[in-house]
Amino acid sequence: MSELCSDISRHACLISTFGNLESTTEWLEVVFNIIIIVSGLILVTMLIGNIKVFLNATTSKKQGMHLKTRNIEWWMRRRHLPQSFRQRVRQYERQRWAAMRGVDECHMIRNLPECLRRDIKYHLCLDLVRQVFFMSLLLR
Repeated sequence: MSELCSDISRHACLISTFGNLESTTEWLEVVFNIIIIVSGLILVTMLIGNIKVFLNATTSKKQGMHLKTRNIEWWMRRRHLPQSFRQRVRQYERQRWAAMRGVDECHMIRNLPECLRRDIKYHLCLDLVRQVFFMSLLLR
């Protein structure tokens, strides 16, 4: 029984120290260990910070969606819209949110300079314009 206890304590000691590790008095090893520990802490801190930024961006988009939905609901109640119109507006907003993932392209483009706005709209609509027979002849 005493042999079993000594074997267990010896194996527990080996597991807790990952083998036969001993502390050192070499100053280069101590500096190396400190550098490794500090860089590990910095990397973990950066990982936690990146996760926080991602969660904050996701949460802010959801909060923006809730605020916009609340404003739309208030407007529809104020204007006494019929229930069928309200349902259509809610469905449109849900579909638009799902398609755009919370990014309002019209608002983004509206803030750009006129020439850049025109070029972007031309680029986005070029395939539609080419589908029209008369316009495809003009673009050639």
